[in-house]
Amino acid sequence: MKIAMTAHSRGDLDDARKLYRDELTKNPNNELAMCWLGAIEAQQRNYLEAEQLMSKAISLGLKDESLLQNYANIFFETGRFDKALCLYSDLFEKSPDNEIAIINLATCYNELGNPKQALDLVERALKKRPSSAIIVTGK
Repeated sequence: MKIAMTAHSRGDLDDARKLYRDELTKNPNNELAMCWLGAIEAQQRNYLEAEQLMSKAISLGLKDESLLQNYANIFFETGRFDKALCLYSDLFEKSPDNEIAIINLATCYNELGNPKQALDLVERALKKRPSSAIIVTGK
C-alpha cells in the first residue's frame, strides 16, 4: 500500500492503479485501497467504477473525510446534485471549517434552484474567514 500511495502522490496514476488493484487481489476488503483506487477512477472520469469502489469502502466502515469528499464529488460531477448535497451537508456538519465542502455545498444549493441558501452559506463562511482564497474564488 505504501508504494501505491507514493506512486499516487507523485502523480503516477497508472502505476498506482495497478498497485491498488494488486492489493485488492490480495486483500479484497482493503478499504483504503478501494478508496484511493476510486479516487483515481474518478480523476479519470470512470465514475461508475469509482462510485462502486467508494460505496463498498463505506459499507465496510471507512469514514475517512477525504473519501466522503471524493464520493460526493462523483455525484456532483455526474449532475446528481441531490445526492452530492446530502454528502456535502454531512461533511459540513462534521467539519464546518472545511472550505471545499462549503463551496461544493453552496454550488449544490445553487444547482438545485436555491441560490439564496447558497449565498447565505458563502456569506457566513466569509464572515468566519474573510481572506480565504477558496471561499472567495470557489476554487
